[in-house]
Amino acid sequence: IKVGTKKLFIRTKSGDLMVVSVQNQLFQRAGPSKLLSLGIQAVALLPSGDIVCGAGDGTLALLRKANLRVVRQTIVDGGITSITLNTLANGDSDFFFAGTNQDNIYGVGLNSFEAELQLSCHTGRINGIAFPADYSALFATCSGAEIRVWNSSTCQELLRIQVPNLECMCIDFMPDGHSIVSGWSDGRIRAFAPRSGSLLYTIHNAHTEVVTAICTTSDSSRII
Repeated sequence: IKVGTKKLFIRTKSGDLMVVSVQNQLFQRAGPSKLLSLGIQAVALLPSGDIVCGAGDGTLALLRKANLRVVRQTIVDGGITSITLNTLANGDSDFFFAGTNQDNIYGVGLNSFEAELQLSCHTGRINGIAFPADYSALFATCSGAEIRVWNSSTCQELLRIQVPNLECMCIDFMPDGHSIVSGWSDGRIRAFAPRSGSLLYTIHNAHTEVVTAICTTSDSSRII
């Protein structure tokens, strides 16, 4: 429940927002007409009276105060768990932060309603970490179904590679810098482009079970 000056805004698991008058304790309206999937998980009231809602499927929606109609919408990675407005000196707001259950924090401009990833981290155990040869400006980590590349100075995520329903157990950079090699829970070795994250090749049946350790030779010709 969010309390305005004269109204209660009640989020529901069914995906709509209910408005109740504080003065006379009467239901006024509910919206939006198209319910937000997996329920409304977070609500923020703007100085203008409009409402920002976050849903369990990662949808962020801006609702007009008069009729609760969706006027702007975007989708981020993970169900929304929190919304915090960035308040200016004059009391207005130009953007807000949204947190998700996938450990991501996004900044969203109210005018453009475009979401930009601000901070992120893995949601499970980190199985491996690797730096490129003779280069410390970035590093890669693997956890669950993901490989992520990070900027060492800013700790910002630069690239995310995902292989659904598998677990990445180990990673390494080829010394020539042309690929990231990785070992997976299905016994395969996969190599990805370090800039785009695209799959370069797969070595099938590298092991009969899990590939738990991996490294490369100095001439970038072999994988151990």
